[in-house]
Amino acid sequence: MWGGGGRFRGAALELPPGWIDCPNFGKPPQVQPGCVLNVIPSKVPLGYDFAHLMPADKLYTLRHAIEQCEQRNTPVGLVLDLTNSHRYYRFNDEYPDAEGKGLFYRKVPCRGKGQSPQPEAVNQAVYEIWAFLQHFPHKFVLVHCTHGFNRTGYVIVCALMRMMSEMGMTVDRAVRRFAEGRPPGIYKDGYLQDLFKYHHERRQSKIITPPVPSWKGVGDDEEEDAGAAAADAPPPTPPGPPGHDKIFEIGERLPEDHNQFILDCVSNVLLPGRRDIKFPGSQPVSLDRTNMDRIEKQRYWVTWKADGTRYMMYIHSHGVYLIDRSNNVARVQMRFPMPRKPSASGHRPEYPVGPPHQNVLLDGEMVVDHDKATNQYQRRYLVYDAMAVGERPLVTEPFVVRYKIVEEEVLRPRAVEIAYIREPCAAEEPQRTKYRAPPFAYMYDDEPFKVRRKEFFPLHLARKLIGNFIPQLSHEADGLILQPAEDPYKALTCNELLKWKFAHLNSVDFRLNCTFAPDGQVAANDLLLMDTRGGRNNSRPPNYIAIEGAGVTFPEGVDAASLHQRIIECTWDEDTHTWKFLRVREDKDQPNAAHVFTKVVSSITDNIKDEELLRFLERCFLTMDQYEPDRAKVAPGKMPQMPLEEGAGGNGDAGPEGGQAGCRVLDSQKQQQHGHMGTLPGMPQRGGAPLGVSGTLAKRGRDTDGYSGPIFLTANQAGTYPRGEYDADEPDCRVFQRVPVPQPPPYVFERVEGLDGPLEDPSVLLSGMGPECAPPPPPRLAAGPAGDTDSGRPLPVDPYYVEPGAAEADAG
Repeated sequence: MWGGGGRFRGAALELPPGWIDCPNFGKPPQVQPGCVLNVIPSKVPLGYDFAHLMPADKLYTLRHAIEQCEQRNTPVGLVLDLTNSHRYYRFNDEYPDAEGKGLFYRKVPCRGKGQSPQPEAVNQAVYEIWAFLQHFPHKFVLVHCTHGFNRTGYVIVCALMRMMSEMGMTVDRAVRRFAEGRPPGIYKDGYLQDLFKYHHERRQSKIITPPVPSWKGVGDDEEEDAGAAAADAPPPTPPGPPGHDKIFEIGERLPEDHNQFILDCVSNVLLPGRRDIKFPGSQPVSLDRTNMDRIEKQRYWVTWKADGTRYMMYIHSHGVYLIDRSNNVARVQMRFPMPRKPSASGHRPEYPVGPPHQNVLLDGEMVVDHDKATNQYQRRYLVYDAMAVGERPLVTEPFVVRYKIVEEEVLRPRAVEIAYIREPCAAEEPQRTKYRAPPFAYMYDDEPFKVRRKEFFPLHLARKLIGNFIPQLSHEADGLILQPAEDPYKALTCNELLKWKFAHLNSVDFRLNCTFAPDGQVAANDLLLMDTRGGRNNSRPPNYIAIEGAGVTFPEGVDAASLHQRIIECTWDEDTHTWKFLRVREDKDQPNAAHVFTKVVSSITDNIKDEELLRFLERCFLTMDQYEPDRAKVAPGKMPQMPLEEGAGGNGDAGPEGGQAGCRVLDSQKQQQHGHMGTLPGMPQRGGAPLGVSGTLAKRGRDTDGYSGPIFLTANQAGTYPRGEYDADEPDCRVFQRVPVPQPPPYVFERVEGLDGPLEDPSVLLSGMGPECAPPPPPRLAAGPAGDTDSGRPLPVDPYYVEPGAAEADAG
């Protein structure tokens, strides 16, 4: 809401209860000696319409407030209005040329009636304070609600927590700092309770709620704002197990400017200067016979492909942010401390970890683990890559280095602090601990999800991943990921990063376009792909390509009409030669591109079965020179045997009679250019079109939003979609150096698990996966309480070291 609000109508003017004797404003909260946060808490200034209701010596208008602040050498540059009413003053009337004089106004309505400000309102209010002070560090922000104590105090405490996190700010300290500048501080117990709960901090018994001030009259100081309380109420939590694909069920919405700031921070790490690219994260390509030889040419590691939701995570001083494929950003309240700096020899360290991380960019996926024994569900974020930590860009570092940094610098400090918090004597007898400071009263268990590093393994363990590990996971998995171990992080499509799915789960994400008959029934369905031949650019509308002759079937009870223009994931049904609806992709707003479709189709038609793939991986592991570092770590007697020649795939030998379907000699397949692909109708062909199928495979479909004109894709043209190594309009394989974190936009306002349960021990599931590869064990943390897999677990310094509770133990 911009501007100064309109004239209050419909009721007689009256002063808020207790307003006359309420102190006008307080002092900026002092963070430490000589350092304050440039915010001034104030009661609401009243317009001249109220002048006849006030004694002359009690007159307090907006102009009075700003002039009095000037006299105290605290010049105001921004007025932040938290009231949920427009009755009190009209900013534009009192300051018609405010921006020309360097004075800005923002309204962030916060509901009252004893209810704390909602997270979305707090996010906007704190961002306004921070963005303004970034541009005008010597000016002050006048923050007011009705009386300037509860809602104002709540927002200022949250601002202190986010903007002063490097100074070890806690809720207790922030509440006291606000009360020192605006006594008696927040005097509503519910607000204090909510502050501690929101920040996951334990409220100590010594933190008492101050008494209600004597000037406070009968009634509620937010009573006039109660009308919109019901409308502002958060949506009810949906029944049933938690999901992982709806980002705003996990985190909080951000204002538009804040959302764009986080996206700019991410783009600066991965694609500097390319703000037009949506979700610049690295994207794997499907494994087929044209790219299998990559595994022979360079060193790969393998992990399971979790069927979760992809999110990048950006850790900033203001919070932790999740970014989905649609460029939605959600804030989550979590804590990621830095490692402790080494202390001087002989000195007792102050604390086991350092201040909170800033400017960390991670890549991972959210899953929901189901513990069948207790029927409990737990969201868990599996981190598998890091692109930046602090001011250090990691995109040019090899994966083995980035992977190690995830554990050592991002997740291990969480585990160290958790162990210290859980030490029995840490709080009661701190003199017995190895640190001088008592444990931070932070409750990691109250965070919205758990965090773990996703483990990667040498290639020869792929057989145990498929045979032992995946069947017993407590979340869904649909295949394997093959990660080049020595490669840098590559934005967008990464041709070296390979994914292999179980045949029945190989899928494509389409946009469903329904054509409706006059009676409202669905007459036909088109499956649309995105045309990226001109490069990706978010500044222009996308073009779509409809696949001719491609049918889609829906299970009973699914209404196709309700999915019109939605992104649906479909798998290929070999028996009916149609696409089969699998699920709605809530995390995406665009379908797969046509070149992605051709790679998936190639993978489906190649039909690389698990046994063929596993033999090929084992053969690469045992014979290729680049895998010598991995072979050297295999324990004596644990080296896998050389697989038989038959059906190994890529070894120059034909498969055995009655062997795996689709086994071919790799070099022969390259020469034949996949002529066998001409068996699936409604898929791009790399050879001649099959009998009975039109050569025009995909064309402009029926009238559909987003079509820019006729687009014809012939069978021969389909083979051109997989792009080369470099395309100026689509920098798939470019690696970018990091530039400084962007500043907020100019401040100019012109607009108004495991065995049927949570996975705790992958070495058990893999039947010896860890000991086969284990180097001498690294130093252990001090043992925690019984059953504590976080505090007492080993801290692996090598990606191969897997011990019970290590590889998959939560870092919180």
